[in-house]
Amino acid sequence: MSPRTSFLSRLIGLYCLLIALSMITHRQAIVETVKALLYEPTMMFVLGVITLGAVQPRDQMPIRRFFDPSPCPEIRKAVRRWAESPHGL
Repeated sequence: MSPRTSFLSRLIGLYCLLIALSMITHRQAIVETVKALLYEPTMMFVLGVITLGAVQPRDQMPIRRFFDPSPCPEIRKAVRRWAESPHGL
C-alpha cells in the first residue's frame, strides 16, 4: 500500500470517528436535522441532487473527462432547465 493511501485511510478514519463522536454527544440535534431533511420535500430534492452530482457522473465518466474542472455539466444543465421551467421551483 502506498504511503498516500495509508495516510488518506487513516485521515478518513479519524474524521469518521470524530463525526460519530459528535453525533453521539449531540443526539437530539442530529435527530431533528435528519427529520428536517427527510420530511421537507425541498431539502430531500436538494440532498438528492447533491448525491446524484457527487456519485453518478464519476461512476460512468470516461477517464479523459476525469480531470475536467466541471465534471457534471449535463446534470447542472438539467437542473437549471428544470428550475427555469414553469413547473419548476
